[in-house]
Amino acid sequence: MSEDHPHVDDGAIDDLHVTVGRRLRASGMRYSRSRHAVVEVLAGAGRPLTLPEIL
Repeated sequence: MSEDHPHVDDGAIDDLHVTVGRRLRASGMRYSRSRHAVVEVLAGAGRPLTLPEIL
């Protein structure tokens, strides 16, 4: 577990980013910095978040 993501271990975070990147590319989209940031927030939350909580 990392300090940035107390609910997810580092290897799982790396795997998550790889998976998200592949799925976006398969749909013709880029894994932009803003999308990466949203994934980071959701991964670190440990629970579902509302849109206002993400922003």
